[in-house]
Amino acid sequence: MKQLNLQREKIEDEKTKLIFESLKANSTLTSLNLSCNKIGNEGIKLISQLLEINSTLTSLDLGKNVFGDEGTKLIFSSLQVNSTLRTLNLADNSFEDER
Repeated sequence: MKQLNLQREKIEDEKTKLIFESLKANSTLTSLNLSCNKIGNEGIKLISQLLEINSTLTSLDLGKNVFGDEGTKLIFSSLQVNSTLRTLNLADNSFEDER
């Protein structure tokens, strides 16, 4: 399996644990779509851990979830370790507006 589309599957932080456990040893997945769910900062912690250990994922869509600045910082931190991700969508989340 190279692509996994879990868009609009009502995934919340708790279900993110199942995804993490299922994918942490995966060595073939290149594209993961988790957009339009309800993943918050707790779920993003696990996805960030996944990014740190995964060396095949090149595309990740996390658009239209409910994580905010904290989750975004976790994702960016994991990208310092991950060298394979090429496409990342974080659009339409709960980012704070800095003024």
